[in-house]
Amino acid sequence: MLEECLTPSVKHGGGNVMVWGCFGVCVCVCVCVCVCVCVCVCVCVCACTCLCAIQHPA
Repeated sequence: MLEECLTPSVKHGGGNVMVWGCFGVCVCVCVCVCVCVCVCVCVCVCACTCLCAIQHPA
């Protein structure tokens, strides 16, 4: 976080702010091989991940 982008919201006493964020990515790759006209084999591989981060400012 950039200091110039922050605005104080607590005038008296202390406060604690938690910032969190998540994003996910899924990638699928399919490969098909056809031999002659009537035989086709397809293989699909999918991989998904979710990354989350939590930050407690000092």
